[in-house]
Amino acid sequence: MAPSSANNVDIVLASGLTGGNVTAANNIMIVNTSGAVSAGALSAGNTIAVTNGGAVTLASAAGSDITLASTANAINVNTVTARGALTGTAATALTLGTATAGSTVALTGQTINATTLTAATNITGTASGAMTVGSARATGGNLTLNAAGALSVTTGGALGDVRLTSTNSGNITTGTLSSGSAFMGGTTGGMPGAGDIVITSDGNATMTGNSSAGRNLNVTARNLISVGGVANGTAIDLRSTDIAVNTTSGRIGEQGRTTLAQLTNTGTGVTTIGGAGVTTGYSLSNAEAQRIFAGDIIITAARTIAPSTGAVAPLNDAAPDVVLDALTLTGAMGQTGATAGNIGATGRLRIETPGKLRTVGAVAIS
Repeated sequence: MAPSSANNVDIVLASGLTGGNVTAANNIMIVNTSGAVSAGALSAGNTIAVTNGGAVTLASAAGSDITLASTANAINVNTVTARGALTGTAATALTLGTATAGSTVALTGQTINATTLTAATNITGTASGAMTVGSARATGGNLTLNAAGALSVTTGGALGDVRLTSTNSGNITTGTLSSGSAFMGGTTGGMPGAGDIVITSDGNATMTGNSSAGRNLNVTARNLISVGGVANGTAIDLRSTDIAVNTTSGRIGEQGRTTLAQLTNTGTGVTTIGGAGVTTGYSLSNAEAQRIFAGDIIITAARTIAPSTGAVAPLNDAAPDVVLDALTLTGAMGQTGATAGNIGATGRLRIETPGKLRTVGAVAIS
């Protein structure tokens, strides 16, 4: 097909399309039942709708509302500029370069790979397999990404909530995340606005960069939570079977802003707190604990030993559910600053377990 220009361009085919640029003052509609659709730049004054049974490959698409669908194959578009909504649905791989929408971005595919996504309201992505996003910014709404496999987001931000979910044993890896007032450029010590960051991983949750929530930061992982940057919010809730905090670049919370940092062992292994750390069960070493800063710090440990159904054994004979090793923390006594003290001036360190706690090292809070 040669390049074309008209008021409306309607193309209905049954066996594929290969062509150049298409320009319309009003609408562009391409419907194809089988075979691939491959074109250069699509430019419309109003809507663009491409529905194809085969693959869809475009250099670019620019219009108001843009709908791209492949019912049996892949979609690959270098640049999408929608003044309204952008909807992309692929039976297999959905690949976008730079995509911008004046309202919503909604993507569905077996796999999703996007370099840059920007929406004036909400961004949603749903993959039945893995998803990789370089940058996603929902400047007036929420960012919601769900993958039935591995999910990787290098930079993600939203005026509202940021919600990342993986299933099917998929790991979640994040770089820089921000929500609410943090996304709007407020200082980390400023008054938080609406906006939570919620990460739910069916595998590991690895936060390599800073995650700053305008309100609350909640991370749940089936396995390990790794904190490589600053994890910040008004209230922080981390639930996993183990945790690793980089003792140089990692940090949980901010004194004067974070009211509560709660860490929960959701597994069946022994919880070890303090000391040099261990390689089994849930382990938070002394150096890692010193990277937590909040008004209150609560560590909740599961009971790992089932209660006896017969005669009750002496308490000293039971294996511990929590081992408390040498732990040295500080309290914020009038000082200011993000790391003024691990615990607030009127705060507390609380260790909770329905089982047995054994102390093997000295605990000091100065």
